[in-house]
Amino acid sequence: QWLGGRGQGRAADLCCGCGVVGLSLPDGFTEVVGLDANQTALQLAEVNHQLNQPGLPCAFVVSDMWQAARGRFDYVVGNPPALPVGSDLLYAYGGEDPAALTLRAVEGLGDMLAPGGKCLLLSFSVRDRLWQQLQQSLSPDFSLEYEPRKRLIMTDPQLGWMEHVWIRIVRDHRGRR
Repeated sequence: QWLGGRGQGRAADLCCGCGVVGLSLPDGFTEVVGLDANQTALQLAEVNHQLNQPGLPCAFVVSDMWQAARGRFDYVVGNPPALPVGSDLLYAYGGEDPAALTLRAVEGLGDMLAPGGKCLLLSFSVRDRLWQQLQQSLSPDFSLEYEPRKRLIMTDPQLGWMEHVWIRIVRDHRGRR
């Protein structure tokens, strides 16, 4: 819906895992590139691609975030692992700082997102810390929308509460927040 219908140009799926997000993008992209540091996840993404979207031009690349990405992208999606320490959901574990991988994804947009390009990320924020960090790290080249989906009260008193959030970024040189 945020895409406005058909896709166009190149799309990247960051931390793609089994590829389900990138493979569910609308028709029209010339290429969808799935990037993930986990080789096993990428093998599953390739199988998922062959079973469900064999006509979609896709490439799955072992990459630590943007490291192996080439060229610019018109659309970027991602659901970086962002659950904090103590999570038993290993595939979703984002390390001690749940925002770290999301911030690395955003930091790469200066080099990787084409003019007019859009980025949609789903992440977690400990309290509103991610919102503050995003505002500080994004240049005026980018507009930012931040939409909390759900607030979660954590059992770890150091975490307090977390929000599951949508992050929408557009390279439009307006710097709107």
